[in-house]
Amino acid sequence: MNLAIGFAPLPVVAKNIAMYREQAAAAGWTPGPDSVLYRARLLVTDDDEQAQAIVQRMAPRSPSTGAPLGGAGGGNPGAGGFQFFGTPDTIVGQVRGFHEAGVGGRDVACSGVAELRGARCAGWRRRWWAPEREVMVGTATNDMRRPPSPYCVEYLSESSEVHVPRLESSPFDAVPEVYDRVRPSYPEELFDALFAYCAEGLGRPPTEVLEVGPGTGQATASLLARGVHITAVELGPGPAAFLSAKFADEPRLKVVNAAFEDVEVAAGSIDMIVSATAYHWIDADVRWTLPHRLLRENGVLALIDTVQVASEADRGYFAASQDIYDRWLPGEPPGAAPAPEDAAPQQWDEFRSCGLFEDIQLWQFRWDQRYERERYIDLVRSYSGTNRMEPAAREGFLAELGAYIDDNWDGYVVRPLVMALAAGRRCSGR
Repeated sequence: MNLAIGFAPLPVVAKNIAMYREQAAAAGWTPGPDSVLYRARLLVTDDDEQAQAIVQRMAPRSPSTGAPLGGAGGGNPGAGGFQFFGTPDTIVGQVRGFHEAGVGGRDVACSGVAELRGARCAGWRRRWWAPEREVMVGTATNDMRRPPSPYCVEYLSESSEVHVPRLESSPFDAVPEVYDRVRPSYPEELFDALFAYCAEGLGRPPTEVLEVGPGTGQATASLLARGVHITAVELGPGPAAFLSAKFADEPRLKVVNAAFEDVEVAAGSIDMIVSATAYHWIDADVRWTLPHRLLRENGVLALIDTVQVASEADRGYFAASQDIYDRWLPGEPPGAAPAPEDAAPQQWDEFRSCGLFEDIQLWQFRWDQRYERERYIDLVRSYSGTNRMEPAAREGFLAELGAYIDDNWDGYVVRPLVMALAAGRRCSGR
């Protein structure tokens, strides 16, 4: 059995490899270097100072204070999401430390966004290659339990390109029924605020809405209740079919099974584009230009995210249960839960700086969810990372998690949530 570790700093990687080797030795076998895989994000720049500046700029920031969330460097999520950054020579030195800790030299980033020593990875679209340094940089499909920061790879030379991997299939395609049953809906007050904001700019209520990544319709019903016509663009065949059946009697809904990047909609025909907990999957090449093209003058782009926040409402469950995640999903660091007042969609900073939208506003709605044990296990089952586990490992992980909830947490879990809405109006004349 191989060990895959992703996006963790060197001390965490070294600790996990040591534990892996101890368990392998107890089982009577010795893993080789190629048995250890490491996923990473990599930033190549012309000089190290430039890398540090980019890392600091891309670190997530509090929407209320503007201060960086988390630290910087060494795999910390506050480092703009990069594990290796700097000039190629600097990066080679950083990589060498991981090799010395036991990471294999050829199978690095089995499904991530950086690849080292010439390993091959399906899904690569653009490459920067320095064979004398044995470093390759490129982009691959998104394969992470937690969504990435806005930029996974950035090339910063005179011929630089910025690219984020495009999702080629829905991570939820196999479990639409579970997804529909356990994923939270959104507060009606959120849609009241959104529709009032949109009507203010248009001078009338919106009528034509395009929903990006509707899944099984967690937001769709609330949109339909406000009398609009919806074109719902869903990548996964399973969720698209489920959504069509769920609203089979609703003539104002058109479900399109396609990628948003490929959608055929007339330019300037849409009043409002809405994406609820899905926009992080959209290719950064078109994330802002495509909605700008599809929206009419003063049309609105609205991003909604489900943000788990730091709160005593969880009774300490998430910190206490992290050990179970560490054992079943080694090397995947826990996501840092922001304070409720700092909750914002993942693309908040990028949205405000893209230059294609104006009067961008943020709303926050507290929306804690209580899950009894069985329903919470189904929620975890619906996560994309859980779906990617081997079946036996997945069931073992969920069984242990369920028993832990029953034995230690009175059979239920509370998720402290903020539903964060960011909306902006299309800039005219651009």
